[in-house]
Amino acid sequence: MKRSRPWACALLVVAGCMAGCAGSPSASTTFTQLIICGFGGGSTQMVGDVDRTAGVQMACRVESSDPRASGNQTGTVAIEELPDGSGHLWHTYRLANDGGSWEGASTGLIAAGYGTHRIHVIATGTGGYAGLRLELDVVTASDTTSADYTSIGTIRPDR
Repeated sequence: MKRSRPWACALLVVAGCMAGCAGSPSASTTFTQLIICGFGGGSTQMVGDVDRTAGVQMACRVESSDPRASGNQTGTVAIEELPDGSGHLWHTYRLANDGGSWEGASTGLIAAGYGTHRIHVIATGTGGYAGLRLELDVVTASDTTSADYTSIGTIRPDR
């Protein structure tokens, strides 16, 4: 039986700052973010005992301690949930602001009971961020109805 999921969340990303915090293109930096998202649309289909949700549109407002990691985030989300509530998820990722944009994708795992989500995002810089790579490792403390999320984000040269 499909459980109802509210498609809205607030995401607090917690990180520190390593060498190069001034934004040097040759150094790696980490950052903090507050991400507030809304989700809509999509469709769900049972395939055997797998609950497949696809085409969910994500729109987020992102505030960050590093202005390069702030802006408007969009993407399309898909989830495959197994009977025990565990599963896989992935989404397209685009974060844009006046300085440039980040484009990429994520993959993730969901713990049983639709619990902890572990998500890894990799995105390549365009425009003013060309030649840079953004990575986020997001871990949710519980299901998506919670605002208790942590992540470490890094911007570094894309080599």
